[in-house]
Amino acid sequence: MGFFSFLTTDTNESIRAQDTCDVFLLKSTGNHAHATYYDGYGNFTTDQGIINVFHWLSLTNLKSGHLATLSDDELTTIGILMSPDCGHYLMDAKGVVYVCQLHWSETAIEALLEDKEVHGFHTFAADIVIDGVTASVNCHESSGRLTRHEYVPKHPLKIARNRRSYDACLPSTSCPHQGFFYD
Repeated sequence: MGFFSFLTTDTNESIRAQDTCDVFLLKSTGNHAHATYYDGYGNFTTDQGIINVFHWLSLTNLKSGHLATLSDDELTTIGILMSPDCGHYLMDAKGVVYVCQLHWSETAIEALLEDKEVHGFHTFAADIVIDGVTASVNCHESSGRLTRHEYVPKHPLKIARNRRSYDACLPSTSCPHQGFFYD
């Protein structure tokens, strides 16, 4: 797994990987966690212990039936798909969803896209048929037969420099420098 980092929702500041920080992980239920260190891989050291934000996103957003059947690793992987800029999927005009099976496991599809018709592909160069046209996934997207979407959970990740209400903030976005590769 590579570096992941985020921008604070209130000040748009990067949260540096492998460094101290002073941010709040905002929870929709209140009881926000004050973080003092971020490792760059989703783990924050907080006043409530170490919180993996990907695992936390799953715990916050998945139905209890899914939570009971998924391992910690599966919860973390599904949480990554719920984090900013990570849960991309494609959709045709009929609402059929297409996902890359390198990123979307069967358990992730069942947990996040359970009400959709879903087709998987192995690479974006793979040929698939849409509306009678056989072409690569990339060609279907560039022609407009497929449109790109991002999975957005009911309770998205919100990290703020200042303690504030969860509902008062927009979701955090990903850091373009991954919290590490600054100019």
